[in-house]
Amino acid sequence: MNNKINEGFFRNENLYVLGDNFLQFFVRMKRLFLLILILITATLFPVFAQTFENKIYGIVKDIATGKPIADVNIFISHSTWGTTSDQNGNFNLSSIGPGKHELIFSMIGYATQSKSVTVTKNSELTFEIKLFPKVYELEPVTIIEEKPEEWYDDLEKFIEKFFGFIRNPSNCIIVNQNYLEFSHPEENILVARCEYPLEVLNYNLGYKIRCEIQEFKYDKWSGELKKKYRLY
Repeated sequence: MNNKINEGFFRNENLYVLGDNFLQFFVRMKRLFLLILILITATLFPVFAQTFENKIYGIVKDIATGKPIADVNIFISHSTWGTTSDQNGNFNLSSIGPGKHELIFSMIGYATQSKSVTVTKNSELTFEIKLFPKVYELEPVTIIEEKPEEWYDDLEKFIEKFFGFIRNPSNCIIVNQNYLEFSHPEENILVARCEYPLEVLNYNLGYKIRCEIQEFKYDKWSGELKKKYRLY
């Protein structure tokens, strides 16, 4: 009985010793971490707190009109130094870290411009910057003329005969049907041509095919249909 009590006592004592050692280790590591943090802060603080008696100033103008441009974003690349031009196009940057920098001028509607500058502790740099208006290229616009009523009648007949090779034709549409051209060499003959491959979309089955019409000729009196196409 006494042996068991003693064994339990020593076991608990070992646990207390282990816990105490761990607590001391944790306290030491915390102090070490705080010391490192203090050293880093003390090293970096003078760099961030330091000011320089230098500046970059000037004016931004439109190269085409010569007029000042307001609200131009002016900043040093990869840094937090930046400003905007005022209503008269003037700008001013000061207390810049010495060294070689890339000065960026950016404005909506103008091509972005950059300028390499070398700044010292006491330097004063002045510039007159002229921005080029940006030319935007518009996408070509295709104007589709209004189709006559007869064209829609021919389209209805064409779709009826054209979709003969497709199941459930009511679920299909021709995406670019406006490119179709119809003619009537004779009163009873319908001929269809298309300069571009037709794009056929089936909503229910979720597929899209392209079809090149090589021949389409329909005789509405006899019901004879000649058609030749290539799917891909």
